Amino acid sequence: MKIAASALACLFLLAPGSTAFSNAQERASSSGGSPANGASGGSTSPTAADADAFVTGAERDLSDFSILLARAEWVKSTYITDDTDALAAHFGALDTEMRVRFALEAARFRSVHGLGYDAKRKLDILRSGLDPPAPTTRGAATELTKITTQLASAYS
Repeated sequence: MKIAASALACLFLLAPGSTAFSNAQERASSSGGSPANGASGGSTSPTAADADAFVTGAERDLSDFSILLARAEWVKSTYITDDTDALAAHFGALDTEMRVRFALEAARFRSVHGLGYDAKRKLDILRSGLDPPAPTTRGAATELTKITTQLASAYS
């Protein structure tokens, strides 16, 4: 019973009503307005300032979401069950989808002139940091994450 109570407490930290979950989900699912979500203000060519704003937003979103992902992974690693695998796979899929979106957006800034060293380095990391490379087909990130989560649990 103590294990179930601990797992329940950990799941509460991940609950959709929590502030961290709400903030990360809101930014991850919104389709416009924030530079980290691909809004560049129209069809004009992106500028170094657009790249800086994108990097700042992406860093914020990834930082906030990494807390939730780490909690889900900790629960999965501590209580290896089908339910905790599903929980970790769900958050892993959200993470993969977010990283794919950021990688595609970062590619838009590849040929922007006037980028600072840090912005260029961070854009390169966003663009090439997917391991394994995730497909962009709808639902593929979920399937990929489910498979990798099950493999990790099987060999833990």
